[in-house]
Amino acid sequence: MATRGGTDSLFAKSVILLVRYDHTGALGLMVNRQTTVPIAHVLSGLQAAAGHSDTVFVGGPVELGTIFALARAPRKPEGASAIFGDIYFIVTKTALEKALGGASNPSGLRIYVGYCGWGPQQLEHEVLRGSWYIFSSSEDLAFAVKPESLWPMLIGSLYFRIGQPARGVAGRARLPQTQARMGRLAAARAALADMLARTRGPRPTPVREPDVAVLLDVDREYREKAAADKLPKIAPKRFNPKGEAWLPILHTERGDWHFTALFSNTARAHELGLVRDWVVLYFSADRAPEGQRTVVTETRGALAGRRVVRGREADCRVHYGEAAGPAPATGISSRECPTPVRSPPACPSRSPHGHQGLR
Repeated sequence: MATRGGTDSLFAKSVILLVRYDHTGALGLMVNRQTTVPIAHVLSGLQAAAGHSDTVFVGGPVELGTIFALARAPRKPEGASAIFGDIYFIVTKTALEKALGGASNPSGLRIYVGYCGWGPQQLEHEVLRGSWYIFSSSEDLAFAVKPESLWPMLIGSLYFRIGQPARGVAGRARLPQTQARMGRLAAARAALADMLARTRGPRPTPVREPDVAVLLDVDREYREKAAADKLPKIAPKRFNPKGEAWLPILHTERGDWHFTALFSNTARAHELGLVRDWVVLYFSADRAPEGQRTVVTETRGALAGRRVVRGREADCRVHYGEAAGPAPATGISSRECPTPVRSPPACPSRSPHGHQGLR
């Protein structure tokens, strides 16, 4: 959501739902810019749009000739992609026609022309500059009965800090001024990703992932450099009441893969005393969705005492060799390690030539 006077006139008093966010950038739709133009007029070429008198929204200033839709439905509409809860994102003509044909309740489908786009780290920079507030979303915010009232309503609820949501709303990201710039950018990115993870739920496994040998090597590099105090540190908002910059973060590459590694700062990791054992790895490569895996020290079975990539235990057994004896026990438990939450799919390019929306 735009801050008071923090953005240019194109985004003034705008409330934007992020539908894509990853290392390539972000894509969002303004959910409070409803027009007086009927859907049937804008989509006159689609027979299914005939008779739809509800009006379209301006999704943003980029590519106003591109059409998107948000659907609110108890089940996933055919051809749509899940955003969070009962909210789905539609970008293809076929999926839109089917949604229009089955939209007995017009309030469950909203059409947008154009979108808002940010390149890599652009949104994080703007958050740090004070241009945006970050909120957890909800179905009622995305499909507000009175969209024009969203901005003043949200402005009045800005007494929550990010990472401490209440009733689905979180406040502005406040990053310590003493942190190094790279650390502040990483913290902003982590805050945005954490917010989206809370609202969206699990994502499908990426089609392509690095070999477990590569993941384990990145895990080794991270733990060694963290132990030697050779990594920059960020100050996570969760479980950090003093606001200390204690969480080491690593950016590294292996071939065409880029990795970000950091210790798990989840409630379960803190409860079990395993924060500095569980290592979360984010990875991405050109044209591949960003993925996430957690590496832990196993305490049971043939892999006891060894570092294991959760969800890829079979690959780890092959990597270590099933005939190999277990490594010496370390006393560190991996019980109830959470299944990793997947990051959002890659954002469409901001370039008109790379965009995939309905035209």
